Amino acid sequence: MFFESFILFLINFSITYRLSPILRNIGSKLDLIDKPEERKINKRSLVRVGGISFIISFIISLTIIFLFTKNNFVTSNEYNNFFSISIIISLLSFILGFADDVKSLSPIFRLFIQLIISALVWSCGVQITNIDISFLKLDIEYIQLSKFISFFLTIIWITGITNAINWIDGLDGLASSLVGISSLSLGALIIKGGHIQEGLVLIGISGSCLGFLIFNSYPAKLIMGDGGSYFLGFNLGYLSILGSKSYLVSNSLNLYTQKLHIFILIFAIPLFDMAYVILVRLLKGLSPFYPDNNHLHHRLMNYGFTHEKVVRFLTVANIIICISSLIILY
Repeated sequence: MFFESFILFLINFSITYRLSPILRNIGSKLDLIDKPEERKINKRSLVRVGGISFIISFIISLTIIFLFTKNNFVTSNEYNNFFSISIIISLLSFILGFADDVKSLSPIFRLFIQLIISALVWSCGVQITNIDISFLKLDIEYIQLSKFISFFLTIIWITGITNAINWIDGLDGLASSLVGISSLSLGALIIKGGHIQEGLVLIGISGSCLGFLIFNSYPAKLIMGDGGSYFLGFNLGYLSILGSKSYLVSNSLNLYTQKLHIFILIFAIPLFDMAYVILVRLLKGLSPFYPDNNHLHHRLMNYGFTHEKVVRFLTVANIIICISSLIILY
């Protein structure tokens, strides 16, 4: 699948690259601007509708993927469901984030809608059901979840990943580079595992992020906004559940398990950042949604790193993590 993956990467890269300056001009004329705040590191007013290029390139590449991989699906229903869910989840998540970009929504309301979208994903059959823990070399190879635990864990997983990507988007080019590199690595891994469609979608997302990075690198000319980060987060959460499935034969019992540790390893930086920030806030007796300056990029800048050096440091660390993951897991 190398040739197909490369072509899809280039298609998404090119679409996002071409659309970004157009969106910058449109956003500037419509005053869709991210205004500087005391808490924010970026003190410049920037157009915040770059995420529109993600959703457009996604729909185009997804159509291409399904036209050329339709025969890989066992049934036409499986084909239609995957296509429909991907489009619906992407549009809903983007609309939520874009609404927040245009008119700031309260954190509780955003979380409520995120949980509803995640619950919709679960109701469509995209569920965490059996977690593979065979890598721990214990007496048991997987943890089977009840329906209730499956529902709870699935919506927490998708919502958590969405906010992890949103929260790491605090410096020019940081989220774009981290998601671009990690999505490419995860896409390669799950294509090897037989999940062709999911892997190609991830590689397409990687192309979009890296094409956008040209305009999003410091000093940024355009930012993705919550519309872009929510789109990325929901798709990563959704695709990680589907792409992490593996077929396990244990004690004459055939079932699917999910190797979620693969995703956790490759997206370690944004997930660690979110977990750390929430823990610090809770220990201080604050709400997990209380805005502060405890993110990794904030702390590195407090140690004397410049804007560019923080992004470079975390990007290099992410590349090392992804290469190590590919060596271990491939």
